[in-house]
Amino acid sequence: MIKKLLIISFSLFNIFNSEAQIYNIHNFYTQNMFYYAPAHTGDKEQLAAFADYRNHLTGIPDAIQTATVGLHSPITKKMNLGGLIKTQRVGLFETLSGRLDYSFRTQITDNQTIGLGINGGVMQRNINTDNAVVLDTNDPTLFPDYAKKTIYFAGASLNYKFKNLNFDIGIPSVYRSADLLNTNYFSFLSYNIFSKSRIWQFQPSVLAVYNSSKIFDSHINLLINYDNIFWFQPTYKLNGSIVVSAGVNLKKIGIGYAYETNSGPLSYIGGASHEIILTYGFFKRRLHTVDSVYDNSYNNPKLKGKINGKTYEEYVNANNYGFYNNIMELTDSIHKEEIKKQDSINALANQDSIKQALLNQARQDSLNQARIALTEQAKKDSLRQHALRHLSDDELKILQKGVHFELSSAMLTQASRNYLDSVAKLIIKNTNIKVLITGYTCDLGSEAVNLKFSVDRSESVKYYLIQQGVPPNRVSTNAGLDAEPVVPNTSEANRKLNRRVSFSILRE
Repeated sequence: MIKKLLIISFSLFNIFNSEAQIYNIHNFYTQNMFYYAPAHTGDKEQLAAFADYRNHLTGIPDAIQTATVGLHSPITKKMNLGGLIKTQRVGLFETLSGRLDYSFRTQITDNQTIGLGINGGVMQRNINTDNAVVLDTNDPTLFPDYAKKTIYFAGASLNYKFKNLNFDIGIPSVYRSADLLNTNYFSFLSYNIFSKSRIWQFQPSVLAVYNSSKIFDSHINLLINYDNIFWFQPTYKLNGSIVVSAGVNLKKIGIGYAYETNSGPLSYIGGASHEIILTYGFFKRRLHTVDSVYDNSYNNPKLKGKINGKTYEEYVNANNYGFYNNIMELTDSIHKEEIKKQDSINALANQDSIKQALLNQARQDSLNQARIALTEQAKKDSLRQHALRHLSDDELKILQKGVHFELSSAMLTQASRNYLDSVAKLIIKNTNIKVLITGYTCDLGSEAVNLKFSVDRSESVKYYLIQQGVPPNRVSTNAGLDAEPVVPNTSEANRKLNRRVSFSILRE
């Protein structure tokens, strides 16, 4: 008789003081805060589904049995939607509830994010008397108005994250359509600690729940996670219960089990509580940061197509139980480094652009000078012809020979120096002439490269002639690039003939 009274009392307490408060008594909230807080809707960054079953106080007939299924997902970069359906049965009492959740999350700074979530739903309470033995037909629990009740509710929560710190606060029943629902308040605080390799994660956390009936409960947890593959968590509850839970993640599927010791007045007649959860991630929302970092690493021989030792598939599927924010911190860090590298590359490219612009300007100035020089030469053609008449045939042959160079070089060979010695003597002897030294290239190379070697070759010859005693005011230089080839650039032998310095004679 005492046992039956305890069961009835316990059932009524849980129906009207636990389930009616929208206060879930499951143990997997550290892996799935969507249970408690609508602000965590879509926090898996994928379409995530879960199913949870809890058998409370095994050994007591008709003790609480709860089944929950839920689905939530991001719909945009900041907005998320989800839903949850829950059934609970305690003896003759049955409830069916459903809710819709919405959250909005935004990044305040590089290290801070804030999220706001709201939900609304309906709960249908029913007392199933089909198999009950009715002793008093006037019992008020048999009346339809009492046995069946529809209750509407709405809740809200706020989530704040700073680096590895996570804080939640919420009111699951901001609005309720019946006085059976108490106003609940909860807060959750956790901190992530990682090993140097980031393979091990330790997350101490505290959950506190308080309602308008002045019932207070708190949990102290320590979540230990290995490489997002295996996790283990001991929990101590203020009521004296101890929970041990563990789980594994197998790619998209996650499985967890929780064992809770019994405490309180029913501990001597009831056993422990058991709970299992199954999760599934349908697909990952494409994230530019992950993809771009992977794409940049694919051809990097040091990374060998991996990020932090993981392949792309392993990397983007590394989280099924709520540790994605930690992965995102690592990804953002890598992405920022890539941005810094790209900025450095862009800065160098800008410097190259400036250098190219200056080189183009120098080339244009040189070409303008060449045009002016050629114009002046045309004007002084008669004077030049007059000067040439003062040179012997041997001297003309010397000047017509010129100097030739190897590819991409302005260096004078010993044979070229010997030849320039005779040119220097010729210029010194004929005091009535000036010499224009023009450097040329073959057709290989860009305009900028050809300009450089044209200038270098003419200046190299000029400098050598001055060293041999030619007055500096008697020689000037010009850049001809690949213009006016002496032979077509159809072979290497011909190109070598075009890589030259030629001499033009001007009268004093």
